[in-house]
Amino acid sequence: MVIEKKPKISVIVPFYNAEATLARCLDSLIVQTFADFEALLIDDGSTDGSAVIAAGYARRDGRFRVLRQDNSGAGAARNLGLSESAGAYICFLDADDGLLPDYLEQMLTWALRDGADLVVSNPILVSDREAPRALTWYGTYQLTRDKAGYYELALRERDGMQLIPPWGKLIRAELAKSSKFPNMRFCEDAAYVLRLLENRPLLAAVPYAGYRYVQAETSQTGAVPVTDPARVFSALTFNRQMYRRYREVGGRIRREVANAYAKRVYIVLLAFAKNGDEKGYWDSRETLTQDAGTAVREKGLEGKVLAILRLYSASPKACWKALRAGMICLKK
Repeated sequence: MVIEKKPKISVIVPFYNAEATLARCLDSLIVQTFADFEALLIDDGSTDGSAVIAAGYARRDGRFRVLRQDNSGAGAARNLGLSESAGAYICFLDADDGLLPDYLEQMLTWALRDGADLVVSNPILVSDREAPRALTWYGTYQLTRDKAGYYELALRERDGMQLIPPWGKLIRAELAKSSKFPNMRFCEDAAYVLRLLENRPLLAAVPYAGYRYVQAETSQTGAVPVTDPARVFSALTFNRQMYRRYREVGGRIRREVANAYAKRVYIVLLAFAKNGDEKGYWDSRETLTQDAGTAVREKGLEGKVLAILRLYSASPKACWKALRAGMICLKK
């Protein structure tokens, strides 16, 4: 009987219409100094030539395998990759990003150092506006297994981004498969990582930068456009989860998660006003008031956010008029 050797690392690469960047991404995998990996290329119903590119890599290199699904989003594609993966560790790689040649070797070395379940690293920011630069979020090696530590190392906003996407990490397979990416339009990756942390894994933050995160001008990462209520509500759901799970830590962390959640409620209200969607404004009141009253009582909220949420709580009709008046003023 032939026993098939399982790879040490499974790299999951979801892609959708990524013909402009996919080859560059996969080339960065081929040259890895650590060779014991499988690459699961998940085609999320592409209609361009990216599926042909992926198939070419699978023919050339037996470590590459292509799986296809109807267009269902990156979260569903990653879930498919998780279910098909065989590695002891999981690495997520986006189709427009790339890795330095020693990335897998370095991340595995750090994981094995103290038996970490989840390794987070510094990304290299690649944008159209400046030369590539490593973001120095972690200058020293740090270990944690408690909520306060998770917030400081894996959830806090730095450089305008939240270090909560699945990329830039190496995750023990048992931990990675303990949850699935939820069916959300936006922030599904953040919600997934948040769920993993509920298992209290041993998290290692390492002073290494090897994941090239490409932030193009058209990137959807960053501010959620107020003209897209579906994405705004997904972000709201995540921020509420953050507030509920981390307010118990207390102190500055409690204030920060409260402020993040209150700002998200504020953005949703702005979205309704900008779109003139008064029905949505009223229909969502029950959802928007969940935990908002508690958050408003926290110290340190931004002045405009605090003012609008207090008005929304006291007189939603007056709040709607104020929001609409503000939108009209902006148009002039």
